[in-house]
Amino acid sequence: MLKNADRVTKRYYLIGVLAIIVFMLVGVGYSVLTEQLNIQGTANITSNWNILFTDVQEMKMTNATTISKKIKDGTTLTLNTELTKPGASAVYQVTVENQGTLDAVVSSIGGVTETNEKQPQSIKVAVSEIEVGDELLVDGTKTFQVTVQWDPEVDFNETNMSKEIEITVNYKQQ
Repeated sequence: MLKNADRVTKRYYLIGVLAIIVFMLVGVGYSVLTEQLNIQGTANITSNWNILFTDVQEMKMTNATTISKKIKDGTTLTLNTELTKPGASAVYQVTVENQGTLDAVVSSIGGVTETNEKQPQSIKVAVSEIEVGDELLVDGTKTFQVTVQWDPEVDFNETNMSKEIEITVNYKQQ
């Protein structure tokens, strides 16, 4: 009978060892499955935004003189034009370049309405050959025109009227 008791004891030991191994495997499996994956690293963005007016040229001057023209803040053009009589006009060609590494699109053109509301109101400004939504791709250029005109229907005794004009073209990433 002693042999039978040894057999039972060995069986209990075996069951105990197997139970311990099963609990350990369950614990290891649980810890593996519940552990959060944490990935650490860095990323570099090498893009740059560089859209600016690069040139302003007088195209057609009819009884008009440019007092000053300057580009400030990259995409803001300031013109001061003197017109000598009704019907006088000045046309400027403006070049804008995308010297950055991101494609862009025109989001707004400012200054036209504000300038036309300022005195003297007989001098009007218009921007053509550029619209909201126009694309300016990387390394691309765009030319557009700014026209300043003394309304020919408005005739009064003054001569040599001038108006300071500020036109801004805003871009956003495409």
